[in-house]
Amino acid sequence: SVLFQKQMYALAKELKSDSMMYLTFRAIGNRFTTKTDYNFGLENYFDALNYANTPTIKSGLYQNIAYVYAVTENTDVALSYLQKGDALGVTNFFFQNLLYGMVYNNLQKPDSALFFLKRCYESDTTDYDATVYAILPTQMGKAYELKGDTILADAYYKNAINYCRKEKIASAQIRHGNVYCDFLLRSGKYEEARQLALEDIQVARNAGINEGISNFAGVLRKI
Repeated sequence: SVLFQKQMYALAKELKSDSMMYLTFRAIGNRFTTKTDYNFGLENYFDALNYANTPTIKSGLYQNIAYVYAVTENTDVALSYLQKGDALGVTNFFFQNLLYGMVYNNLQKPDSALFFLKRCYESDTTDYDATVYAILPTQMGKAYELKGDTILADAYYKNAINYCRKEKIASAQIRHGNVYCDFLLRSGKYEEARQLALEDIQVARNAGINEGISNFAGVLRKI
């Protein structure tokens, strides 16, 4: 919770503990990033870097930063932070390959994206946070859409939404639902897009995510 994070920050400062400062700033960064408040997410990740004292910690933060730049399509910057993490010689196999897949999708290179995304399935995905794992089927869908395979694209996009419903992760359902709605509109499946937009508006309202409400209201205006 926000209160707990504030208490962690106060305690870490009082104890002058670098490890607690790092954990606190990273947790706050994750919270903002999950809520798509990317500027504050980045600010806290960069603050956490000031207290990162091992290659493993630094590599993880570089990947967090790369994710924000990838999802906001600042692709060159995302790639530079991925490479910084690689240079430290520490590999988080799943997240690293997922991020490269996102980057190559942004660069409109679906074959390269699929090479990295398929490698994600070689790792034990049960170890990963559901919010992170939900990115994988959406990125697979995006790669197949770029290749012109709308049947596989639809299947992966739908898989992402169903996974978010099952895991009850509102922020991810909103984010991936927005991608799927755009795909449905491009495919001329207006009624499916409308139904999904109505569902996700309710999810956004229940979660208090105003950006999600406005995004799906925008989808409905296009139908």
